[in-house]
Amino acid sequence: MKKILTVVIALVTLTTVSAQLNKGLRAGYAMSSLSDSKVDFDVRSTYYVGFFSEFKSTESIAVQAELMYSPAGAKASEKILGKEIKTSVNLGTLSVPLFFKYYVSPNFSLHIGPSFGFNLYKKATVEGGKDYDLDNVKTFNLAGLVGFEYALDSGLFFDARYTVGANNLSKTDGITMRNNLLTFGLGYKF
Repeated sequence: MKKILTVVIALVTLTTVSAQLNKGLRAGYAMSSLSDSKVDFDVRSTYYVGFFSEFKSTESIAVQAELMYSPAGAKASEKILGKEIKTSVNLGTLSVPLFFKYYVSPNFSLHIGPSFGFNLYKKATVEGGKDYDLDNVKTFNLAGLVGFEYALDSGLFFDARYTVGANNLSKTDGITMRNNLLTFGLGYKF
């Protein structure tokens, strides 16, 4: 009898937990920039794509974890010997955001939390196609994010976020560089 009761309690618990767990995909447009103490970078237009799991603990509180990829970075142009040289910094970043969501209403939520990023590749492309490895850029990128989401009853949602780099990505003494990302996207909850 105890075994049957244990199995029933386990099944009820798992059913309750799975009813509060949402999974889905998200993708969209991203504006990436680098704040640097030595170089004046411009915004780079790019994209992001990923998937997530959201656990709703109450009607108004949820925790969401994601795995997201974005070719972040920035653009710069400098005059050298009277000629303008354009450079694009490419940081192929795999991010793991983990944040709290507060549901203001059943369809509208606010987000805040950390994002842990890993730069899978770090390259600079100079106008004309020459690539350079950026060995002076760190692999780990810690950031904080804030944002909001509006969800339709169909499972489709729209969101916007601002992610601010918290740690210095530069390995070079005297240079401070942080990656920032503004995203606008849509997704679907299963």
